[in-house]
Amino acid sequence: SKQDIEQVFGAELEWMRLDEKKSCRIQFSTKADGFNKDTWPNAVAWHLEQMTKLEKALKGPLQKAAEALKNKPAEVS
Repeated sequence: SKQDIEQVFGAELEWMRLDEKKSCRIQFSTKADGFNKDTWPNAVAWHLEQMTKLEKALKGPLQKAAEALKNKPAEVS
């Protein structure tokens, strides 16, 4: 569930439903000065940490979803 994913991630995520597409967006962000090269090493480290946490939080739910889709009977039209 959304709450389980956020609990494993360790923070609230922004869930963006994209009704016009077969996808959605999950976002976590912070303010940064991307034009200041002095901040880039810290920004890269922050991104690496957040992506690692997000991957850990999503791994189990995505595996369960893939299994459910694989085991779903084919639809006959």
